[in-house]
Amino acid sequence: MKAVILTQFYSWLSAFCDDPWIRTTVIQSLKRLPRLRHISFTIHRLDVGLPLQLLANLDSISISIWGSMTKEVYHETLLNLSHLIAHSPNLSQLEMDWGYFADHAVDVVQDLHRLFQSYPPHQAPLKLRRLSLEGCSVRLDDIILPHLQHLTSLHLVNLLNQDQGWLPSFGESAAIGSFIDDIWVAVANLQIQLKDIEVDSIPVTLFDYLETYSGLERLTLGLSHVYDPKSLDPAATRFFKDSLPHHAPSIKYLSVQAGSESLWYFGAHNIAAISQCTRLEDLYINVCHDRWATDSSSQYGIVSTLR
Repeated sequence: MKAVILTQFYSWLSAFCDDPWIRTTVIQSLKRLPRLRHISFTIHRLDVGLPLQLLANLDSISISIWGSMTKEVYHETLLNLSHLIAHSPNLSQLEMDWGYFADHAVDVVQDLHRLFQSYPPHQAPLKLRRLSLEGCSVRLDDIILPHLQHLTSLHLVNLLNQDQGWLPSFGESAAIGSFIDDIWVAVANLQIQLKDIEVDSIPVTLFDYLETYSGLERLTLGLSHVYDPKSLDPAATRFFKDSLPHHAPSIKYLSVQAGSESLWYFGAHNIAAISQCTRLEDLYINVCHDRWATDSSSQYGIVSTLR
């Protein structure tokens, strides 16, 4: 029993068949853990608002909710989460994954802003170190940016933003968030030096930002959803020629998840740039089939060059 009382981290996978009362009971039990500082929830289907406002004083929050929900449940859960954030002044990690936004039978709102809707304006801003958002709309402005001044890790995946003009049913574009380009302009203006980045959209402003500093350690570029990867060849050329060299002495993890073959694949055009990454420990990248011979001596040559 003493070990339970001293619990600091709680991870919970709620099954699709769980009744709403189970989720409420679990969270009510967690508030009796005085040393609880980290929660990680993965929930399939949400029929009632998650009573997250019952918790407080957390250092990290990770919430993934998959499946459709009503507008009322959606707004109630965001409001409850905003109360939890407002009562967690030492919060350093915030991860929010709403699955694919197309699954939500609700009006799209500015998810990130709603997470801070209960944050007192006179209270000192959070010192977030890690922010991971998936299936959210994002707008970085004077309300959000003060909480990001200490950020070292930023993951932005499957964002719902103004770039996606094919979603007219979601109403006015102003309610959908910033253009992706503007997000990286805002990050650059903060003059923060991120060590960990994961994105599935690569605007020019991302490369502009990467070329303002050195010290990036982890980079994940998810481009497999792009219908015509070769349309991104100019971006690949700039990345390997101009952006990656800034971080060659520091980068340890590089993942480029491209679809069909393009200049984002590994080949003669970028082997020199990748070989300069002297601290690289993990490399995930497709290999150009038409640029390397398949005999064992050529394959050994690739490995030897990278070493």
